[in-house]
Amino acid sequence: MNSPLPIRIRRSAAASEGRRGEETRVYLASRFARQRELRGIAQELESHGYIVTSRWLNSPEPLADDALHSDGSAPELAIMDLEDLHQADLCIAFTEPPDNPRPGRGGRHTELGVALGLGRKVLVVGPREHVFHCLPQVDHYPDWNAARREMFVRPLAAGG
Repeated sequence: MNSPLPIRIRRSAAASEGRRGEETRVYLASRFARQRELRGIAQELESHGYIVTSRWLNSPEPLADDALHSDGSAPELAIMDLEDLHQADLCIAFTEPPDNPRPGRGGRHTELGVALGLGRKVLVVGPREHVFHCLPQVDHYPDWNAARREMFVRPLAAGG
């Protein structure tokens, strides 16, 4: 397989100045319906010197139901996400409230599990959805504002 490229290949000005996120690669996990929101968060991270590896943020449209068939595009997309997770030092998983009537298909849960299995640092942003969000090596934040303060002020050690 070819090595995946992060969303942005060039280093940001913040990284060039040696600020907080320099050289830290981040995978953003979330349901696809939050893609626009996560694109904004990716831009914010990049402005602080982080490198975002989540190519799914560039996908033009959500996965159609027929893509899940054996001849659909789902396998290629899953491989792309796994490659992007392997490149990341940190996985930030954005969760959904328990009363959300459309919580998505749940791929974000697999992505979090892969990140844990790879020994990556993991942050959960939002309510805890299952027992793996309660592991001691998983940092939990109620919302992006709280996570943002931690990421942009205090150093985050890679590898949880």
